[in-house]
Amino acid sequence: FLADIFIAKEEEMKKTKEETDGGWRGWRKMVLKKKVMETAVHTSFYFGPEDNGTLMAFLPGQYISIRIPGYPYTLVRNYSLSSSPTSSMYRITVKREQGGEVSSYLHNEATEGDSFEIGVPCGDFVAEKEECPLVLIGAGIGITPLLSMLAQAAKRGLEALLIYRAHSQDTFPLKQEVEDIVRDAEDISMHVFYSVNDAGEDVSNEYSEETLHSLIPEKKSLFYLCGPESFTTDTAGYLKSLGVKLETIRVGNFGPLVIETVEE
Repeated sequence: FLADIFIAKEEEMKKTKEETDGGWRGWRKMVLKKKVMETAVHTSFYFGPEDNGTLMAFLPGQYISIRIPGYPYTLVRNYSLSSSPTSSMYRITVKREQGGEVSSYLHNEATEGDSFEIGVPCGDFVAEKEECPLVLIGAGIGITPLLSMLAQAAKRGLEALLIYRAHSQDTFPLKQEVEDIVRDAEDISMHVFYSVNDAGEDVSNEYSEETLHSLIPEKKSLFYLCGPESFTTDTAGYLKSLGVKLETIRVGNFGPLVIETVEE
């Protein structure tokens, strides 16, 4: 009985997305329109429909699936959308992972004009209609869904604070874009922690419960966390100690989902 309910609910969601303007069901052929190196290890990929049709507007924080044919497996990965929700192309920003089959393929082999199969935007880690202040806390490639949320907050005139942690300035993807949003929006602010400073010194201990306390005067905001599991676990613990209610903390799953299917 419960299985039937879940199946019916899933079918309803698929139908809704299929019937949405620019939406679809299953896989849709898209062309890699643009490939941009962001850092030595991060590259952005821009996809547009092969049929030149419209693209469904996504919710800030959602992801798309990308399917890479291969033998003996077809590989599927989920990557957060890092573009504005209403842009004319879908953008994902991918870190090259050592031993990562899909990230290596995208970085080393994919070229502009290549065709890919893309799944419809999905995911529940979203900031959609909130009216209260947002605090977005991320590390590493966890910046990607938070950037989409930050852009939407700026567009809606919401107050938002981005707290971001990176290894160094050289590994901060989309840095200029984030800085532009902060500069142009009156109610958007940012604080960045680096693990290594310009002198090459380890300053990773600067990110702590005490520094978060000083940066977040309003504990009644909505908090969105995205990054490695150890980072989000530690950060959630810090916030809880500071009196932030658990129900106001939302955590995004970090890293691409790995799905492998055997080719017939």
